[in-house]
Amino acid sequence: MANIKTCAWCGREYDYDKSAAYAKWSYCSQKCEVDAKAAGK
Repeated sequence: MANIKTCAWCGREYDYDKSAAYAKWSYCSQKCEVDAKAAGK
């Protein structure tokens, strides 16, 4: 069963279990996580 979340950075819906981000409960990818942290979010 897919665990669908919404990315805190880009707003895209993603499957929590397939996210490559460290904080996969918040971001759909490592790129979004890095971009958000660089922007101070």
